Amino acid sequence: MKRVVYTDSEGYKRVVEVPDHYTKDEYDKGIYLGPPDLEELGLYHTTQKKLSNALVDAGLVEPGNLLGNRMKLRQVLVRLQLTELEIPLISIYQRLYKGE
Repeated sequence: MKRVVYTDSEGYKRVVEVPDHYTKDEYDKGIYLGPPDLEELGLYHTTQKKLSNALVDAGLVEPGNLLGNRMKLRQVLVRLQLTELEIPLISIYQRLYKGE
C-alpha cells in the first residue's frame, strides 16, 4: 500500500491509501485519510477548498498530524487570513483523534 495525494473533480486535494498497483485514475477508490471534513465551519466553498488544500500541503491530514504541530496549523491560518478558525479546527481534529 502507498499513500498518495490526488485532486478530485472539484479541485480538493485528498490523501488516500491505495494498493501499489493502482494508477492515478483509481486513486479515488482508495482509503480516505484526510483532510478532515470542514463543512461544519460554514465557510464559502472557495474558502473551504483553499483551507482544505492548504492543510494537505502542510501535512495536517490526519488527527495525529496535529500533535506537536499546532504552530504549523497557525501558520496555515495566518497565510489564509483565517486565524479565527484555529480553535474550531483544533476541535475537529480532537474529535477525530478521539474517534467521535
